[in-house]
Amino acid sequence: MLPQPPNKPGVYLLKDRSGKIIYVGKAISIAKRVRAHFRPDSKLAPHIGGMDFIVTSTELEALILEAVLIKKHHPRYNVLLRDDKQYPYIKLMVNEEWPAIFMVRKIADDGAKYFGPYMSQTVRDIFKLIKRLFQIRWCKTFKKRTQPCFYYHMGKCLAPCVKNIPRQKYLTAVKDIELFLEGKYETAIKKLKDEMATDSKNRDYEEAAATRDRLKLFEKISEEQKIVTADRVSRDVFFVSTFGNTALALILEIRSGKLTGKQSYFIKDMKLEEENILTSLMVQYYSGATYIPAEIIADAGKDRPILEAALTKLKRSNVSIKIPKAGKEKGLLRMAEENSKFMLQQNLNIEGRIYDSLFSLKQELKLKSMPFRIEAFDISTTMGVETVGSMVSFEGGLPLKSDYRKFRVKWVRGMNDVAGIHEIVKRRYRGSLARSLPLPDLILIDGGKTQLGAAVAAAPKSIGIAALAKKLEEIYLPGSKAPLKLKMDSPSLKLLRRIRDEAHRFAVTFHRKRRTARMLSNT
Repeated sequence: MLPQPPNKPGVYLLKDRSGKIIYVGKAISIAKRVRAHFRPDSKLAPHIGGMDFIVTSTELEALILEAVLIKKHHPRYNVLLRDDKQYPYIKLMVNEEWPAIFMVRKIADDGAKYFGPYMSQTVRDIFKLIKRLFQIRWCKTFKKRTQPCFYYHMGKCLAPCVKNIPRQKYLTAVKDIELFLEGKYETAIKKLKDEMATDSKNRDYEEAAATRDRLKLFEKISEEQKIVTADRVSRDVFFVSTFGNTALALILEIRSGKLTGKQSYFIKDMKLEEENILTSLMVQYYSGATYIPAEIIADAGKDRPILEAALTKLKRSNVSIKIPKAGKEKGLLRMAEENSKFMLQQNLNIEGRIYDSLFSLKQELKLKSMPFRIEAFDISTTMGVETVGSMVSFEGGLPLKSDYRKFRVKWVRGMNDVAGIHEIVKRRYRGSLARSLPLPDLILIDGGKTQLGAAVAAAPKSIGIAALAKKLEEIYLPGSKAPLKLKMDSPSLKLLRRIRDEAHRFAVTFHRKRRTARMLSNT
């Protein structure tokens, strides 16, 4: 019996029969909005087994709460951005006596300053530049030393751990890093020029020369940044392109009038048609951001007032959303649109190749449905010691690392990878994992006919299953006497090999970690 939803604003959470949240929605009237999900033509109705709701005072509160709950629960029928925790942030520890800078993946309320999120490669590039530009400590914990580390000898650290340097001089470098990360290049350049002039006036020519070198590099970086607007305003430009059940959200980051970066999110296999994808994605994106500009350019339509109010609440200062009709701002939106559509087309081309591989795989393995979700298993051991198992998950031909799982083999003694396969497959599909993870369309085993037999005995009968042997890359199927041999350049075989190899890599990595820990504990 489902609870009666109230005729009030708030958020509702639809659940499947196992109690897992599958959709989070917001509404001015929860009762009226939920009713639409139970219509005969609703794609969601057959999956609903339960419901919960949270009443809020206003629609604005519901909008912000919806974004928070989506990022927390990852409901499969919501349009989702990738969780920001998989992207790194830059942490500047301004709250310490001798601040340092690190890459982190979670934000804490610890007084430090955070910048991001960034792509992993972007963070590495930024760190390289900072090491070239500034002298700051790079050790994880600060402690007094008798000799400075190699960063000091390379001219990349002032070595406060050894040298008796003025703290203000060190904090000057920290402030310069802040300006750099905020994209305030002109402010930083002026500051460096002032420092160089002061050093020269004080006849500290060695320090002035070092500042001059940093200044030249800073000016070069500033010149390389594309000038977008002459008004020197910091703003984000947000555009979402859609095609069928796919979308690509693109954010152009403009700081002090210069294009400093972009973020993009490819969203595929959208289960339901959202009333306004742009609104949902913007609140999700900015609810995890460390910086929200005072101005955002986006075609927000009728949701503009509530979106402005939501972002103002998140930023704790006024945020304006502009829907440009002409001029430089219209040009920025057009630039974002062109980039978004181009990137969406690129992703669709890749998706098309993946679809062809999955379709071929369905035909060749005689599967009942498209193998959109594939789970692969492998065993790793050394002479029967620290035997472990791995399960990797692929959706749409791409790894879904949040659904990877490791197993310590418990029921098997000695070298018996066949029994090990039986154990981990059984634990995956008959234990708590069967309730917490969706079932795959295909199970792939790293091994041959005997490993396949062990997996078949433990897996659900309704799921397609196959084994891929390494030696000749032969595919073993239940009930087939002879293995299936595909051409080595077959897209289907290439996909299976990639998934099988990833399961092997994941198992070996876990086994080495366990074996190393065992060896260290015995020393």
